[in-house]
Amino acid sequence: MLSDFSEKIQSLFKKFRGYGKLTEKEIGEICRDIRLLFLESDIALSATKKIVEEIKNRLSTLEFTTETSPGTLVSNIVREELINLLGKPGNIDFSEKPTLVMMVGIQGSGKTTTSAKIANYFATKENKKPLLVGADVRRPAAQLQLEKLSQQIKIPFFTDKDPFLACEGALNLARSKGYDLIIVDTAGRTHVDEELLDELKTLNERFQPKNNILVIDSMMGQEATKVAKAFFNTIPLTGAILTKFDGDARGGAAFSLREVTGVPLIFLGVGEKIQNLEKFDPVRVVNRIVGMGDIEGLIERVSDIKIDTSKKPPEEIEKWNFDTFLESMRQIRKMGPLEELLSMIPGFSNIKQMKNMIPDEKQMKRIEAVMLSMTPKERKKPEIIDASRKRRIAKGSGTSIQEVNQLLKQYEMFKKMFKSKNLKKGIKLPNFPIGRI
Repeated sequence: MLSDFSEKIQSLFKKFRGYGKLTEKEIGEICRDIRLLFLESDIALSATKKIVEEIKNRLSTLEFTTETSPGTLVSNIVREELINLLGKPGNIDFSEKPTLVMMVGIQGSGKTTTSAKIANYFATKENKKPLLVGADVRRPAAQLQLEKLSQQIKIPFFTDKDPFLACEGALNLARSKGYDLIIVDTAGRTHVDEELLDELKTLNERFQPKNNILVIDSMMGQEATKVAKAFFNTIPLTGAILTKFDGDARGGAAFSLREVTGVPLIFLGVGEKIQNLEKFDPVRVVNRIVGMGDIEGLIERVSDIKIDTSKKPPEEIEKWNFDTFLESMRQIRKMGPLEELLSMIPGFSNIKQMKNMIPDEKQMKRIEAVMLSMTPKERKKPEIIDASRKRRIAKGSGTSIQEVNQLLKQYEMFKKMFKSKNLKKGIKLPNFPIGRI
C-alpha cells in the first residue's frame, strides 16, 4: 500500500525527529520536503498546497514542551494533516427500501468485480440480502462476468438487454423477493464520453438512486480527479471506491480525490479476491503508511477467513519445516497480499531485510509449486536436498535450479532472522495461522 510514498514519508519522519529546535529555517525545510514528496507522488497541486499551508500554519504557532521533542511534534502534525487530507469516510445510504446503488466508472477500473465485492461484503458482514444487476449491455462480457461472480458468492443476479428494463425489473424482483440492496453495474467506456454520461444521467433521473458510487483505479494518480469531475458534473456522486489500492505505490488518487472533488471514499479494493475489500478508514490508512501498523485491520482479516487450527504450526521456529511453511503460506494468502499484511504490523515496514524477502502473487505460486514438488521427507528435512534432488524438484515444478536454491536460501534466512530479531516473541494474535509473528 503506497509503498514508495510510505518509504519516503518514513524517511522524512526520521529526519524530522533529528530536529532539536524548530526555527523558521527548519519550518521552511519541512514544508519544502512535504511539497516535493507530494509532487513526486502525482498528488494534485491543490491538495499539495493545502497540506503544506496547514502544516506551515500549525508549526508557526506551535508551543513546545519539555515532554515531547520538536521532531516528534512535527511528525504528529504531518500525520494528522495526512488524515485530514484523506477526509472522513463516506457510507451507503440505506434510508430507502430496497436500497439502490448505481456503480459507475470507466472500463478497466474494476467496476464489475467491485460490484460483486460490495454485494459479498454486505451479505456476509451486515446481513443484507443483495441483488446484483448487470446493466452494462454495451460490453457483453460484463454481464457474463458479473453472473459468474454472483454464482461464486451465491448472490442472486438479474439482467436485461436494455439497461432501463434491467433496473426496472430488478426493482420489481427485489420488492417481490425481499431483497433490500440492489447493486447495479452500469455501462463503462474506455474513456468518458457524452453517450456514456447521457445514459447515466437518464438512469439517475428515472430511478433517482440514493447512492451513485464512482469506482476508480487508484493507480491513475491525480488523473483520477479528471474522471471523477466528469461523472460528478453529470450525476450526484455520493461516494467513491479506489481499486487496486494494494498495488498503488504513490497515492496520487487517494490524496487528491476528496480535496479536488469533495467526493468521500467509502471502500478500498486491496486485492483480486472477492473478500479483498476494506472499509475506508483514514486513520488506519495513514498509520500503515507512516509505519504505525494496523493491528485492528489485521485481526479483522484473520477473523474473516476459516483457519484449520489442527494444522497450526509450532510456535518454536526450530521445529518449522517446509510442511508448516507451506500450510502457513496458504493460510496467509487467504488474507491478501503478503506485503499488505506486513504493513499492518507496527515496525515491519522498516525492516528492509523483510521487505526484500516479500514475494508477489506470481512468485508465491512458483514457491508453492517448488514445495509441492518435494517429497514429504524433503519437506520435513530440507537439509537432505542435494544437487540431484534440486534438479528433480526444478523439473517437477517447472522452475529452475536457481529458484530452488533461492527458496532454500530464503527459508534459512527467514528462520535466522526470526531468531535474531526475536520476532517470535512479538504480537500474539488469536487463531493466527503462524501462531506468533
